[in-house]
Amino acid sequence: MAHAKLAFMKLIVDNLPRMQAFYEQAFGFRQTNAFNTPDFDEVMLAQDGNAFLLLLLAYKDGRRSPDASAHGPTGFVCTDLQASVDKALGQGATLKLGPLDVGPTRVAFVADPEGHEIEIIQFLEGAD
Repeated sequence: MAHAKLAFMKLIVDNLPRMQAFYEQAFGFRQTNAFNTPDFDEVMLAQDGNAFLLLLLAYKDGRRSPDASAHGPTGFVCTDLQASVDKALGQGATLKLGPLDVGPTRVAFVADPEGHEIEIIQFLEGAD
């Protein structure tokens, strides 16, 4: 067993209320906790039945977030790719690629309203 378990991912954002609303509406997250410090605000978001957390952090000193594409995409698995893409687009995401079939999966890439890349995958029928 691993001595440390992957538990969260943190995105640095410029507009915390907008980005929180995007992830809540597009992917069904809900706020579980929040921190208000002199230097930053942070919210912890979770999905029902999923222990993994998405944290959104906004600095208060006006500094801009680093390049939103400086890391790989945040990945989501779904049962209806087109519905998930449409929901994200309806909440302000932009389509970057797809949907397209790649081996046993259907995949699409979108960017959230601040440009963070999101990969959405649907495992195709009969895929293991």
